[in-house]
Amino acid sequence: RRCSDLRALVAAPTGRSFRPRARWLRRRSQTGLPVDQSAAGTIAAAGGFAEVRSMEAVAVSTAEADTASAGRALGQQIQSGLGKTAHAVIVFAAPNYDHPVLLQALQEACSPELIVGASSAGEFTNDTLGVGLVSALAINDPEACFSLCVGRGLKADPAGAARSIVAGFKGPSNHSFPHRSALVLTDALAGYADVLADELTLATA
Repeated sequence: RRCSDLRALVAAPTGRSFRPRARWLRRRSQTGLPVDQSAAGTIAAAGGFAEVRSMEAVAVSTAEADTASAGRALGQQIQSGLGKTAHAVIVFAAPNYDHPVLLQALQEACSPELIVGASSAGEFTNDTLGVGLVSALAINDPEACFSLCVGRGLKADPAGAARSIVAGFKGPSNHSFPHRSALVLTDALAGYADVLADELTLATA
């Protein structure tokens, strides 16, 4: 079902690499600092670097026709792929599914901290392409902070929708994370996408 809502998933990574596996950027010994390869850390002082961990992510999909079964299938694939709790799951589901039932089944199957998504007309991952499917991207990153915000009444008041979204951002009050990004999902049929982008820019300036 379409509505004039705006949904945003906000991630505040700590500035480390987004490569799939941890790597050493530079041995701290080059700066005269001790090296501890058994510990994972972040950028060290005096230009030295310790091990940098990256986020883990898995893309899953299902063609299960039954809504509850589809939600459970996604959750089981996420559990199998990550092997740990997902901090955020982004879902795109065809309109033939009962979305509340789908999300409830997904929540029960893998207990993610946040779920955000949208209805879709055609779904795909690296391995799957089709219509009438459900696809999802699950993310685990202990070094990032995720938040979920919803803005309503986009068509009637784009500026108000933008302000309500920004009010839920953690970045303005939490300065622990030097880098921030936002995934914005908006209803194109409601229009005002350009106005919304302008208002979000103003609200976060």
